[in-house]
Amino acid sequence: MLKSEKKLAELNKILTNGKYNEINDSISILRSEEPFAGAVSLLADFYDKTKDEGLKLLVSEFFNDMKERSCRAEVIESEIITRLKDEIDTFDTVKQQLARELIAILRE
Repeated sequence: MLKSEKKLAELNKILTNGKYNEINDSISILRSEEPFAGAVSLLADFYDKTKDEGLKLLVSEFFNDMKERSCRAEVIESEIITRLKDEIDTFDTVKQQLARELIAILRE
């Protein structure tokens, strides 16, 4: 397992089963360390699922503080995929290609 995969699995475990303070600490750590693949998407999913307004605020502040374009692109990509999944049952090749092209344009 790659280092980023281990970090992602650990973050997922904390977001799924952790207490407020553990989640808060994990988000704080994410702010200070180098981003790893999947972390931003995982936080976006967590934001959509949690009913705790305090945790939503923490995630929202994290997103507002992001400065790297690559992270913002990951959030946009996650959001596009989530919205497409909500609207259609399966991805067909044309819709996937259009989503990829849109994401590529947003990353420029």
